[in-house]
Amino acid sequence: MGFWRSRGSRHAHDVASCVTYGKLGLSLSCAGRGPCASKVFLGCRSRPRVQMKRSGRRRKMSANLPGEFAKFAKNSKYLRRIWRDTKASLDDIAKCGYFSEDQLAQLRLNETDDQFIGRTVMQPVALVVLGHSCWAKARVVNELFGQSVLPVTSPVGDESQLTWRMVRFSAGNQTEISLALPNSFELVEHLAAYDQPWRTIPRADLEVEGEARKDPALSAAALEIRMKHPLLRDEVQVVATPCNDSLSFEQTYRRATEGCTPLLLYAFAEEAFTEKELADLYEIKRIAPKTPVLFIRANMPATSELTESEQHARSLRNARLAEQVQLCTAYVDGENSGSEDKQALETPMQTEEDAPKSVITLPVTAQQQLCSLGFVSKHFPEKQRHHDRRRPNVRCSSGCSPSSELIENFDDFACNICLFVRSALQSLLVSAASLLNTTHLHCLRTFILTAFDMTRDMMITPKRLAYARKQETGLY
Repeated sequence: MGFWRSRGSRHAHDVASCVTYGKLGLSLSCAGRGPCASKVFLGCRSRPRVQMKRSGRRRKMSANLPGEFAKFAKNSKYLRRIWRDTKASLDDIAKCGYFSEDQLAQLRLNETDDQFIGRTVMQPVALVVLGHSCWAKARVVNELFGQSVLPVTSPVGDESQLTWRMVRFSAGNQTEISLALPNSFELVEHLAAYDQPWRTIPRADLEVEGEARKDPALSAAALEIRMKHPLLRDEVQVVATPCNDSLSFEQTYRRATEGCTPLLLYAFAEEAFTEKELADLYEIKRIAPKTPVLFIRANMPATSELTESEQHARSLRNARLAEQVQLCTAYVDGENSGSEDKQALETPMQTEEDAPKSVITLPVTAQQQLCSLGFVSKHFPEKQRHHDRRRPNVRCSSGCSPSSELIENFDDFACNICLFVRSALQSLLVSAASLLNTTHLHCLRTFILTAFDMTRDMMITPKRLAYARKQETGLY
């Protein structure tokens, strides 16, 4: 398997925009991230440098996406400073000894809120691409970078037999590629990318085949790629989850989002979600119920563009999908037809032909499935969707996940991913800033009430002493 190398941390730092409260030195903010720690490699040999072949044609990257991350990094830098100043001010308040422990507990951020702010302003942002279709995820990643960094497999083949490892893109001064284990060690393995300059990552480095499947370290290793790209500035990461691996969805999700602030993208290829994809959506609802998700359908190529074998594979795949994707709606006579009283009144001579049909099967679309799961709204205003030219073919939810969206036409991905990222990052900034604002307001309210109490004591106490002295003099 080779030697082990320790891998340094890749966490980032952050903070946001402010309103200062007089002499308190407390400020309100808006949120982001900053520079990240350098990496130190220990091992028996240095990692080979990899040359990335330049492509003649370069697709346009998602419009202004790096600019959104730059704004988030700038705002989160201020927010991080305000967060630290707030904690330092609260420590100074506690040291003065004037307030009780109960009062100090009300002023401080609770542990959950403090951890949320810390994750928002300290950890790097990562675009996490989920899904079971290697073809769909490769198209999404390539569209994000504006170039073909991942090989695009046949969309109509049997992808259940194709096993891809996790791929993580991060910023670097030069292009480097390596295999990394979940426990922050790197494997010194020979990769196909070392042999010659490459423009697209060799499939041999992505696929887990043969003896590698039997080796737990090789099968669990992720492909770490460091490259110089505008999208990866400000310590942004792009993570493509593995396909058809042995881990559960929760384990895969924890690995992909560890040490970063995730923005979830879910790529799929069919008109409706398969059983495995629906299981993933249920897990997302359970693990991260408040996290917005951008669902992207990578449109399949036209049948005329496929070979005969690919057309046959597509027909078989569609047949299997049609069996899986059905909505069974039960129709029963009356609302209380299941009660025992009504069953006793039913005519025993009723034949099966006369009995009403109880089940009707209807085809389901991805939109309907997401509505039933609560990701998108069931009553999306069609007129608004047609009039809003900036967001064509995108349905925004107003229920459990207000920011979750569905892109049904892949041609609209480049413009809508920027809007989704902007909305998700602004939501993080506003949430973190609101928590700090609440803490600052509690402090101000406590100080004002304390000042009133001190003023009252200063004015009333001397009069009380004079009155007591007068009464004592009268008694004697």
